[in-house]
Amino acid sequence: MFLTNASLMSPRLDIASDLSLGSDHRLLTLSFSFAQSSASEPSSATTDFTLHPRRLWNLSRLGEPDPCQLYQDTFRSSSAPLLSQLKRLVQHPPSSRPPIDDLNASLNNIIYRSLDSSMLP
Repeated sequence: MFLTNASLMSPRLDIASDLSLGSDHRLLTLSFSFAQSSASEPSSATTDFTLHPRRLWNLSRLGEPDPCQLYQDTFRSSSAPLLSQLKRLVQHPPSSRPPIDDLNASLNNIIYRSLDSSMLP
């Protein structure tokens, strides 16, 4: 599965049907180009999770106990409202489905904010 909130130009999904993985699963390859505004300077329509801060994340620091704990604590507290919302949706399904893009954007935002607070220099 591929999830993104970035604009992709010329996306292409290849499904390898000639490879036997011993199951119904298939190897998927997604290739694409970023929109010009995404690859360089952020546009005025860019939200609070621009590409720039993500370039500064030092994800190898997740192997260190203190930054990892900070990330986990921040993610846990930030995701509590989304977790409650998802539990309500499962326990009491609404008559119409909520937009999955909104739920995905919420989760992405939580991940980005958690990484920003624990991984930036």
